[in-house]
Amino acid sequence: MDLSLEEKYEALLRELKDERRERNRLKRELMVRDDLVSSFQRSKAFQENLHNIVKKQKDEQEVFLNLMLEKSRDLIVLMDANMKFITGTRGNLRGIGLNADTLTDKNFVESIAAVLSPESHDILLTHINEAFELGEPVEYNAEAVMVNGGAFHHTTTIIPFKDKNGGVIGVMIQIHDVTEMQKVVDEAKQANQAKSVFLANMSHEIRTPMNAIIGMAELTLREDIPPAAKEHILTIKQAGANLLSIINDILDFSKIESGKMKIIPTEYLFSSLINDVVSIIRMRIVNSDIRFTANIDSNIPNTLYGDEIRIRQIILNILSNAVKYTEQGSVSLNITGEITEEAGTILLTIEVADTGKGIKEEDLGKLFDDFIQIDVVKNKGIEGTGLGLSIARNLTRSMGGEISAESEYGKGSTFTITLPQIIRGAEKLATVENPEEKSVLVYEPREVYAKSIVYTIDNLGVICALVTSESEFYDVMTAHALSFVFVASHLLESTKRVMEKLGSNAQIIILTEFGETVSDESLRMLAMPVQTISVANILNGVSDSFSYNENKSSISRFTAPEAKVLIVDDIQTNLVVAEGLLAPYKMQITLCKSGIEAIEAVQADDYDLVFMDHMMPEMDGIETVSHIRALEGEKFEKLPIVALTANAISGMKEMFQENGFDGFLSKPIDTMQLNAILERWIIREKRSQIVETTGKAETATDGEYHKKLLEIFRRDAENAVNTLRETVETGDIKLFTTTAHAMKSALANVKEDEISKTAYTFEQAGINGDMEFIRHNANHFIESLEALIQKLRPDEAESDSDTETEEDTIYLTEQLRLLTSACDDYDDESAYAALDLMKKTPLKNETSAALESIRDMLFLNSNFEGASERAAELLKQYNGGD
Repeated sequence: MDLSLEEKYEALLRELKDERRERNRLKRELMVRDDLVSSFQRSKAFQENLHNIVKKQKDEQEVFLNLMLEKSRDLIVLMDANMKFITGTRGNLRGIGLNADTLTDKNFVESIAAVLSPESHDILLTHINEAFELGEPVEYNAEAVMVNGGAFHHTTTIIPFKDKNGGVIGVMIQIHDVTEMQKVVDEAKQANQAKSVFLANMSHEIRTPMNAIIGMAELTLREDIPPAAKEHILTIKQAGANLLSIINDILDFSKIESGKMKIIPTEYLFSSLINDVVSIIRMRIVNSDIRFTANIDSNIPNTLYGDEIRIRQIILNILSNAVKYTEQGSVSLNITGEITEEAGTILLTIEVADTGKGIKEEDLGKLFDDFIQIDVVKNKGIEGTGLGLSIARNLTRSMGGEISAESEYGKGSTFTITLPQIIRGAEKLATVENPEEKSVLVYEPREVYAKSIVYTIDNLGVICALVTSESEFYDVMTAHALSFVFVASHLLESTKRVMEKLGSNAQIIILTEFGETVSDESLRMLAMPVQTISVANILNGVSDSFSYNENKSSISRFTAPEAKVLIVDDIQTNLVVAEGLLAPYKMQITLCKSGIEAIEAVQADDYDLVFMDHMMPEMDGIETVSHIRALEGEKFEKLPIVALTANAISGMKEMFQENGFDGFLSKPIDTMQLNAILERWIIREKRSQIVETTGKAETATDGEYHKKLLEIFRRDAENAVNTLRETVETGDIKLFTTTAHAMKSALANVKEDEISKTAYTFEQAGINGDMEFIRHNANHFIESLEALIQKLRPDEAESDSDTETEEDTIYLTEQLRLLTSACDDYDDESAYAALDLMKKTPLKNETSAALESIRDMLFLNSNFEGASERAAELLKQYNGGD
């Protein structure tokens, strides 16, 4: 069918439209293709650029990794699960003889076996296997010993690598060389050990001569000497005590610093601790303007469990500080207790308050630091190390307590210590029988004392009233019937007049300053500071007081003529000092110079107490005690034995206790500590009543003591010279060391300081095992001793001879009769006079030896019976046996 023109035109238009549409489609496709091509080209360029960047970073990382592996100070090795080497620090591997290039794909553990000793290799392999098995890092310290003989200390860490399932696919071994660090540690240990040795030696070296200084000062004070001389001797003794205090601070600080300060809790009586503290402090303030008070809660249980020695040390430290920095005013000790929620425990609150110099606010923060002395300019001249408060804080904290301080500059300070203690008994510190039936009137105008006394009486549950004037006293006495009147000593006469006028039957108790005496000795006294135990005893009618007179140099709380004491020391010089200090107690004293003699002595007699020296030749104190404790019989197990030694370093007391000793008394011997030991071990049944004594040694006449001391030393030195020569020849370094140690102590006692220092040098050589030094140099030391011995020998007229003239025999016979008679009459002065006269006569060797033995019996043991028998035997020989 033919189309019309119009239809053909429309058909053509449709074709053109379709063609245009197709052309547009093709055009769009072409544009998309061009975009894709362009994108591909850009992507390709980006990938190429990225590849270049990654390659560059990888190259840089590889460079850095290689640098790290090359330069690392640690030996680092990466291994796979089969222990094949992957990579490692090349330089360190070369250092132990391995090449990283030849290790690849080889078993590293097998390869390193070529350079490590079998033992070191086994240790490494064991820990690598442990890391694989546990899947956790393993670290250990060891010394690697090399096949070539080298060695190094190391810390090795083995870290396992895990896959996503937790399986170990390899490990990294990092070995850190700590050889240099180990050297530093070893050097530090050696330095610390050297310091400990130095402190041990310092303790012994200073305490040994101090034993002579303080001991001889104490004995001299017992003699009848001029007041001026007594004042000088007291100064010497106090200076010695101050020096010992400084030494003790340094030693305690060293023990704390080294971690060797042990807290040793034991069951103890709180009353004993309080009595000790109060007695010591009031002795220190006798001649001062300080008023000391002690307000102790009587409800504190008396039997507690803790380290009594350290608690006493803390309290005394704080109290001593308060006294030191208080020129006038008051110092008070206040102790209360609170039962804690924890059953069987009490929290003690110990407060020490003073009205002294005080502490600036800016200084309070550093008060407990080491070696700190506050306000040095203002406190110039006050002795101390600056360690006391630091030591007190460390000790308090080590016992679970705390210490703090408050102060107002120029007005005083208050130190507060809180300390938990275990309760071991229900009995209270002090109680009054039937308190409701008793009443007390305190007549004391001194406010500080009045408050303390009233607190103490109220705390004991007894009715108490205070008056401060005579009119008040009269009014109260008129209105009430009272049991006791506590009155200040200076008001005693007026008080007695009022009470006589009123017809009062109240018991008068005089309140005195410590050391003060009163005219009426029939009345009971309470020396300040009063404290709950003393007041309770007064109210219960029990006497516990003893007076102190500052004009008398020493106090003996008791005598015990029936008590037997054994003193063991290999140096007679030391025996003389110890025996002299015990003389006022009038006990039966036996002296031994060796451990063997001591063992024989304790088997032959029953002793109440033994003082045992530590360092002795042949058998030292510890060995001796061990033998004594091993003897059959209960008495040897219970025999009180106290260690007596100048060595007061860390752990010594504990060491003695662990080895069978019952106590520890360090040299120089402190008379108060000595008295405390005697009070503890000499049973009450053997004590006489409390007495007051000047303590004059009764073993020798005036002037005889020092002379005899030198004679005894001379004989000690003569024996030592022989021993030293023999030990140098035989090489017995142990006996040589012990003998040099003994001579060092004895030389210091007789003030031969230079030779004593030489003896110390040889003692140290012996301790260090330096026999070569001893052999080459000992002769000079021995010659020095011999020269000193010769200087101390009697004049030629006094020396021994082989013959005696007839005239000499007649003279000696007469003097022996006088000596025998003097001994029978216990007349030591006449006995020594006879001995001195005979000594000036030429004597046979055997006669001289016999007279020396008689002198020893008198001087060392006051053995008049034995001396009389020996003199009678000698007299019989001179009379031809008649």
